Amino acid sequence: MRVDREVLLNALHIASKCLEKKNTIPGLNSFKLTMEDELTIDATDLDRTIRIPIQAEGEPFSLLVDGKLLTNVIEKLPVEEVEISVKDDKLLVKKDKGSIKLNTSPANIFPNIQYVAEKYVVSFPTSEFAEVCKSILMAANDNHIDAFTSVANFEITRDLVEGHFNCTATDKHRIAFISGLCETEETEPFSFQLPLTAART
Repeated sequence: MRVDREVLLNALHIASKCLEKKNTIPGLNSFKLTMEDELTIDATDLDRTIRIPIQAEGEPFSLLVDGKLLTNVIEKLPVEEVEISVKDDKLLVKKDKGSIKLNTSPANIFPNIQYVAEKYVVSFPTSEFAEVCKSILMAANDNHIDAFTSVANFEITRDLVEGHFNCTATDKHRIAFISGLCETEETEPFSFQLPLTAART
C-alpha cells in the first residue's frame, strides 16, 4: 500500500484522540486499518468512535495495529510517501533499505461499532464550542457508572432566522446551563448527549 505521509500522519493524530490509553484490550488501544478502494482508519474508546477514510493504493487487508506505535513510526519516516505491506501477521513499514515490523491482531477483535447515517446536523464555531465544553465540565462528573452525570445534554432548535442551543450538565450538586447560537438547517427540534470524555478533548 502506498499513501501520502502527511495525509496519513494527520489522520493518525486525529484518530489517536479516540484511543483508550489505559486499556490493554487490543481493540481499544489499536487502530483498525482496512484497505479496500481507500484506507479506512477506525478507533474507539467505547465513549467515542471515529472513522477516517483517506486515499491510498494497494492490496486489500484488514487488521489491528497498536495506535501509538504506528503513529511514532510514521512520524519518524523521512519520506513523502509511505509504503506499507502485510506479511505473516506483521505490518511492514518500509524504511530505507529495510522495513519496520509491527505486530498485528485480527480485525474481528475490534468492537462491533454500528455506524449510522447522519439524521440531524448541527455545527458550532470551534472556539465557541471549546468554551462551552470548558464551562460544562465545571459542573460535571467523570463517573462512567452514572450515565446521568457523565454526559452533557444538548437541545437544538431553529427559528425563522437562526439555530439555538441549550446545554446542561450536572454532578447532582452543581448544574451548568449554557445557551447560544449554532448553525443548523433542521426545522424540527432535536437533542443529543455528549460524553464528558469527548468534551475534554
